[in-house]
Parts: sequence; C-alpha cells; structure tokens
Amino acid sequence: MKNTIRNFTDEYIVKYLKKVPGEQRFGIYRFLPFFFIFGASLEYLMIHLKAGPNQVNFYSTLKRKQAEQVLDQKEKLESYFKSESNSI
Repeated sequence: MKNTIRNFTDEYIVKYLKKVPGEQRFGIYRFLPFFFIFGASLEYLMIHLKAGPNQVNFYSTLKRKQAEQVLDQKEKLESYFKSESNSI
C-alpha cells in the first residue's frame, strides 16, 4: 500500500516536471527561473515581513546582533588598553 502511494506520487511529480519546457536546450537548468523567483520572494519576505510582539524582521535582528558584537569588541579593547596602561 505504501509503495503504491509513493510510486503514484513519484509518477505524478515526474509527469508535471516533464511538462516544463526547455528540456532539450537547457536540461536541468530550465528550473532556474523558478528558483530565482522563489529566492527573490523569500528575500522580500525577510525584509518586509515583521513577526512577533516586537515586530522585528530578519535585518533588524541582524543589525542588532552586529551592533552588540561591535560593542563587545570595543569593550574588550578598552579593558585591554586599561590593563596595559596600568602595568606600565
């Protein structure tokens, strides 16, 4: 039973993949426009979709994390120079 469902699904998928034009000329690369559109829409959603109670998106989170890293590095440098100046 399980194999027949799987075979039917595989045949169904292959049937529709074969309908995409350009197999002779482009081969497997004929699917690139679909993936390009998928990637562009994913990027658009990452920029414009805000989630959660704080209404944050991917890029605001990324900027905040980078700012925290810069501050941590600055604090480490300041503490290092203070310890060096105290030892002199």
